[in-house]
Amino acid sequence: MRKNFFKATLITIIATLLIGFTPALFADDTTSSKLPEDVQNYQLSAADKVLLVEPSVCYITSIFYGYVLDPWTNTWSNYYYEAFAGTGFVVNPDTGIIVTAGHVIDIDAAQFKYDLIYQYLQDTYGVNGQLDTWTDADWNWAYENIKVEGSGHQTSTPYDLEVYVQFNTATASKPEGPGNSPFLRAEVITKSPFD
Repeated sequence: MRKNFFKATLITIIATLLIGFTPALFADDTTSSKLPEDVQNYQLSAADKVLLVEPSVCYITSIFYGYVLDPWTNTWSNYYYEAFAGTGFVVNPDTGIIVTAGHVIDIDAAQFKYDLIYQYLQDTYGVNGQLDTWTDADWNWAYENIKVEGSGHQTSTPYDLEVYVQFNTATASKPEGPGNSPFLRAEVITKSPFD
């Protein structure tokens, strides 16, 4: 009997609180009346209208290239690549400066090297089952000793980077270089020091 009384009291309290706070939860927004008068009555200028219609959002494709040095033949492979994409927006139309997320123009160099070595070994030695008997020690040796570098084979990173930007399109395609491609070549100027 006592438990039922406690439950009924608790339900009554919760119902009272809900009924009391419901109008506050669904009240009209009155904060706009507290805005300064010049903000409430602001009229778009010609410059504002231009900014609103200029294309500012863009599609960015980053292509990371690398070459693998075969330790058994001492020859460099053809290039391998990985591509990443995302959106960005123009923050200064006069200079063409675009801001985008870090993952669009940056890559984990160690993972990139791992991926390229694995792909190269599969393409070169995996076709005849030569890698089927490899142990973890063999793979570890490969990842620690096989070189992956950019096109100059003198770079500090295992890749070269090309960035392309595309405006005014609802679909993305692979950059085809100059000419009929809707892409423009871009350059990474700086990266944020914040992760």
